[in-house]
Amino acid sequence: MKSDNKKNRKAPKSSGISFKGTILITVCITLAFALLIYVMYIFDFITFIDLADKMNNNMHFTNILSDDEVLYENLAEKTQIDNFQLMYEITPEELTLILSACNPYDSYTISSNITNQSSDTEITVRIRATKDLDVYDIKKYTGDVLFESIISNGEQIEVKDEIRGRSVKYAKSDLFSFESLCSIPSIDTVSDICNGIINGEANVIDYNISLVSDGEYNLYKAVFTYPDILQREEYYISLDTEMIVKLDSYIGDQLYYSYSLVDFEKTTH
Repeated sequence: MKSDNKKNRKAPKSSGISFKGTILITVCITLAFALLIYVMYIFDFITFIDLADKMNNNMHFTNILSDDEVLYENLAEKTQIDNFQLMYEITPEELTLILSACNPYDSYTISSNITNQSSDTEITVRIRATKDLDVYDIKKYTGDVLFESIISNGEQIEVKDEIRGRSVKYAKSDLFSFESLCSIPSIDTVSDICNGIINGEANVIDYNISLVSDGEYNLYKAVFTYPDILQREEYYISLDTEMIVKLDSYIGDQLYYSYSLVDFEKTTH
C-alpha cells in the first residue's frame, strides 16, 4: 500500500547545516560573547557603563616619583614578599583591634598594579592616583594606553572612558570610595572578614593570620579560604602606609588575581 511505502521511505538528507554543526556554531558564539564580557570586566568598561551598581555590589600618571620622594617603594613585589618570614600568629580578634587603630592618610599618591590571569592570558592594569581628602585624580593604563580616568572635585565624580571618548558624572556618595573607584582592596574588607569569623557569620572554612617580617619591614598577613571552589585570598597589610600592599587570589593552587602597591608617597600640607 502507498501509505506503507511512505512509512518505509528514508527521509532525504538535509542540504543545510547538520544538527551537530548548529550546536558547534552556538557554542562558539556563546564562548565569544563570554570572552567579550570578560574583557569588558577586566578593563572596567562594565564599571563605566553602570558604575553605581558595581559599587553597590562590591566585594583593579604620567608623573613618576623620584627616589627621594618615595616613602614606600616596591615592598609588595612578589620577589620581596617571598622573603618575608613568619614572626608569630595572631587571632582575628587581635587583627581587628590592630586595624581599628589605623587612621588612613587623607592625602597621598600611589602607583599600583592589578594582574588578572587565566590559563593562557595575563592582563595587567596600572593605576596612578593622587588623593587629597575627597579630591582625587585616578588614571588606569593597560600597557602605555590610558583607558579610564576618574576625577573627583569633592562634590562630583567624573568617570571617563578614554578609549571611546565618553564620560559620565555622579554626585558624591558613600558608594564611591576612593578604593572602590581605583579598584584596589581596602583594609575595611579584612576587618569585615575578621568580624564575620568572630561572629560566626563569615563564609570561611579556614584562615591563618600572622605577623611576617623581612628584617626591615613588618607586614600583617591574613589568609582566608572559601568553600565553593576552594578560593583562597592572601592579604598583606602595612601599618606604615595603613593600606593593603598586596593581595593574591587563588582557585586551588592557580593564581588568577594579584594586586600590588608599587609606590606610596604621603602628602603633607
